[in-house]
Amino acid sequence: MLGSRSAAVVAAALLACAAGAQDLTSHAWRATLDTGAFGPLETVLTFEHDASGVVGRSAGGDLELRLAPSGDGYAGVLAHRDAEASVSLTASAGALVGAVEAGPFAGTLRATPTPDAAAIRDFEAVWAEIERVIAAALFDPGDLDHPAWRTFADQMREAAASARDDIDLMLAFRDAWAGEPFSHFDIRRSQTSAAEMMASFDSFRIGRETVHLSYQGDIAVMVVDTMMGEDTIEQINAAYQDIATREPAALVIDLRTNDGGAFAVRPLVQHVIDAPLDAGYFVSNAWNATSDRLPTNEEIAALEPWQGWSILAFWEAVQSEPGLTLIRFAPQEPNFDGPVFVLTSGATASAAELAADAFRASGAATIVGERTIGRMLSQSPFDAAAGYVVTLPVADYYSLAHGRIEGSGVEPDVATTGNEALDEALRLAREATQN
Repeated sequence: MLGSRSAAVVAAALLACAAGAQDLTSHAWRATLDTGAFGPLETVLTFEHDASGVVGRSAGGDLELRLAPSGDGYAGVLAHRDAEASVSLTASAGALVGAVEAGPFAGTLRATPTPDAAAIRDFEAVWAEIERVIAAALFDPGDLDHPAWRTFADQMREAAASARDDIDLMLAFRDAWAGEPFSHFDIRRSQTSAAEMMASFDSFRIGRETVHLSYQGDIAVMVVDTMMGEDTIEQINAAYQDIATREPAALVIDLRTNDGGAFAVRPLVQHVIDAPLDAGYFVSNAWNATSDRLPTNEEIAALEPWQGWSILAFWEAVQSEPGLTLIRFAPQEPNFDGPVFVLTSGATASAAELAADAFRASGAATIVGERTIGRMLSQSPFDAAAGYVVTLPVADYYSLAHGRIEGSGVEPDVATTGNEALDEALRLAREATQN
């Protein structure tokens, strides 16, 4: 039987063969883990042999790679706290390339030798720039005095002071942010600038079926699972065309799993209402930074209503003077004038909440289900430092009929569980059409 030292020597020899005679432990590796959840995270990996192969650790020690020879490369696990995911690596032309299969760090990995195992960047400076962006653009600067924000900011400053890689900073953010005092806030690294992101939103397409139309007898059921994407708008319009052709007696619109998005909310509502509807207004930093009150009815009535389709133009509008933007829906053909029932749950969020509130305020629909989640802010991306992009709420929405939705949600007309909402709506629809 080999002793632990002898086993480590054998393991090192096997790994050197797998790496094309390159010993992973002979130097540090500058690595980029390109993840879907956090973007491209940079770290320095250092390896050491053990009896089963080799163990690598990120600069801050949050990630551990446990590898063994496999074919012309390595296979093993990437471990983070109590979670593990499969990882495979191949040594090629002096670099390590591979993939993490699942979990928050799922994505590709590439590493090259480096003589420098120091911290990746000045994370105190990175976080200071992120805070500067937040203070300049957040819809309500007063929220930065909220105790929950102060606690969060203190935790992040402490984390940034000790962070040695992007992984440290991003995990600290994930642990510290609890969603108070506002929603629609995120940070991540990106190879795409905020301006490039914004420019792409107007033509963005989901690339899948997002609207599902079916019929239960003479009742149409339209499930809409996002408000994002030009193709979602097209699918909603096509669904209403089909409904106009078949002429069902009632319509059920299911928003229970819809977490929002953008302007697909317009045709969804406009094909049902039969008169113009001023639904609510957005309030941004330009108003809140200089006023400690909401606008008066006279100030709201004086606003030019927003009826456009460009997300970029909308963001520019809500952040310009006077920091107020009125949302108006106009009837759109074909127009469904039968009974309408809208399903909501505790997962219905953002623009889907705006839709639910507009339906309720119009009197054209009955809301059935659960109170929505109460995450109704408009967000926009901003460049920070070192490839970090901050997604930040830039405007708060107030329903003219029911007040602020953020933190409150939209109350149903008929309360029931999310699971029972469809059955209840179908029952109500049958009652309504039999009278």
